[in-house]
Amino acid sequence: MRKPLTIDQARAWASLIGLSGQMAVVSEWLPGLPEERLEIVKRVLPNHGLRGRPVDLFEADPPRVWHLRAGSGEGRRDVVGLFRWRSSDPERTTVDLRKLGLETGDGARYLGFDFWGDRFLPPVESELALDLPPGSCKVVSLVRERGRPQVLSTSAHVGQGIADVISQGWQDERVLRGRSRVIGGEPYELRIATAGFAVVGAKMVRDGGGEGGDLPIVKEERVLRVTITPPESGEVNWEVTFDRK
Repeated sequence: MRKPLTIDQARAWASLIGLSGQMAVVSEWLPGLPEERLEIVKRVLPNHGLRGRPVDLFEADPPRVWHLRAGSGEGRRDVVGLFRWRSSDPERTTVDLRKLGLETGDGARYLGFDFWGDRFLPPVESELALDLPPGSCKVVSLVRERGRPQVLSTSAHVGQGIADVISQGWQDERVLRGRSRVIGGEPYELRIATAGFAVVGAKMVRDGGGEGGDLPIVKEERVLRVTITPPESGEVNWEVTFDRK
């Protein structure tokens, strides 16, 4: 994590370990790491227990595209890591979604979030194409568009929900409910696509019922961010309410 690696190189190295499912061994003196580099360590722990795969194993050395998948059906989550290992010259990297086992055609579209870039991406239909600066990476969550509000990403881990979102569901045609693992005192952000629904509010819900307090919301066009700052580590229930279209 430390210099002489640039911040982009440090993110790329950590992201490879975080996506592939390798054991993370941190040999740094953590109190001496700058905050932005300590943040990288936080975002690849804990191990998610899955195995990411190199999509272009026989096409590039070392592989430049890694794919982490979890769940199935409407609960399926896909995270793609794009890597530009060379330290000179930027490069545009393109991935055919069919190589990720994703359906294309017949109106299928996928919504994405760039983890390190902290930004929502335009919908994609057949391929993901992004520009990568030298020695950098992009870690992108892809979720099939369902015409209703959906969690695209979270701030906790490069897995963007795979390691921390225990459950989520769309209920009563107006409420997105879920349960997440959180760290006490650490802001936890849900990144949600609204599908054109108007958000009414967000709140924590106590186990067994009862509200745990309103949650701050930042609205953008067709997307929003909801932040939970839990007092202690554990699991929390949350819900976001919308107006019907």
